[in-house]
Amino acid sequence: MAEHLTTKTDATAHETNSVFGRVMRFWRGVFGLSQEDLADRLNISLKHVSYLETGRSRPSEALVLRLGQVLHLGERDFQNLLIAANHFSLPPQPEGPALTPDTPTGPLVATLKALDPHPAYVTDPYGALYMVNRAWAVIWRRALGDEAVDDPEANSYRLFFTHWRLRTVNWEDVGSWLMMSLQQEALLHADPRASRFLREFQSLPYVPRDWALRAALARPRYFYPSINRLRDGGEREYWIVSHSIGPYPLALGGRLWLNIVHPKDGAPDLSLEQIEARNPHHAKLVT
Repeated sequence: MAEHLTTKTDATAHETNSVFGRVMRFWRGVFGLSQEDLADRLNISLKHVSYLETGRSRPSEALVLRLGQVLHLGERDFQNLLIAANHFSLPPQPEGPALTPDTPTGPLVATLKALDPHPAYVTDPYGALYMVNRAWAVIWRRALGDEAVDDPEANSYRLFFTHWRLRTVNWEDVGSWLMMSLQQEALLHADPRASRFLREFQSLPYVPRDWALRAALARPRYFYPSINRLRDGGEREYWIVSHSIGPYPLALGGRLWLNIVHPKDGAPDLSLEQIEARNPHHAKLVT
């Protein structure tokens, strides 16, 4: 009985191994390596590389570690490589809304309100906005205008590429970081929603063609730096910090992110009194 519980069917093993194959092929392409190049760097046969990419061979932990070292992957990208190689059960994202009327959101609402006066917002892995706090509603409206912020289909990724990038000094790096997040969704979950957004943003003429390499070399972690242009011509640096909401397998509504904008110097852009005086309003504002 125990042997039956721990043995995968051939079909399941092939399906999960193909996840690693997708990830391995992707990183090989990012760094411009042929199968022969990678085989030489890993000190394995060309045939083994081919079998790994097609799912006919399963990578050992030592080989995955060596691959991460050879490619100099950052912590997040290496962890995703390990997930793909060890065939963890990846929770699917709900096809409908990640939050339903039956979802208990009181603690999340309290968290967002407590984060004022720092802007905070909840999204799914594809940038869809679910909740925003008062600071977000005021600061984003002041920066981007009513039309952009009040769009019922407003998406945090799309808001960045169509509006916020114009106020961001290092927007190429920030945009590459966001696109890599979508790329990881497409690689690990084969989710068509992530692929659609990737195609949309890749079609923009100003998006760097080398966005994947930029994101890899930046070695992103749980935050990314954003340098914003100020109205007076100055610049200010922020940390955009993303937290998963609930540990797996207790994640709220599938996979949701709590995103917080922290000024690097610790001083908020507006005080609580200034935020209240600007009459914060938004369809997703928590009350």
